[in-house]
Amino acid sequence: MIMPSSINGYGGLEYGLSPAYSTHIWTIHLIHAFNDPESFENEQISQYLTEHGITDPFITASGLYYIESLAGEGDLIKDGDVAKVWYTGSFLDGRVFASNAGEQSMSVTLPAIGYIPGWGEAIKLMRKGAKAKVIMPYDLAYGESGKEIIPPYMTLVYDMEIENVDTGN
Repeated sequence: MIMPSSINGYGGLEYGLSPAYSTHIWTIHLIHAFNDPESFENEQISQYLTEHGITDPFITASGLYYIESLAGEGDLIKDGDVAKVWYTGSFLDGRVFASNAGEQSMSVTLPAIGYIPGWGEAIKLMRKGAKAKVIMPYDLAYGESGKEIIPPYMTLVYDMEIENVDTGN
């Protein structure tokens, strides 16, 4: 695809390595085409669950899939608490897009304002020391538009562990 500066979104602006008024040439590979994003997503999640031998996930009313591998201890995390979270985020095909492994745990104050909706919901299902795999449908993640490296309509998988919880009592 060849996009002159008048339609490539940058026009007379310099952006990164792209000079002002530059023509962009893109090679595009269509991966999927679908008319009904929810049906397509449900098929993809079902296939993921089957491939990973997950037979009885807990599914919340919003559609979040929660697969606990370690229950943890104490009370469930609630608004006002600060959770220290280890995570690895991946796509359903296993490609990792983000992780704090080998770094430091991330502090998340509940409610998780400024995070994708699935994060706050998932953390509230956990306790100190809990480990879980969480499948977030696109509407609990970055939605119809995506963000940076997250494509539109993308279901995300997070492996999450709660290192510690500071209660807001």
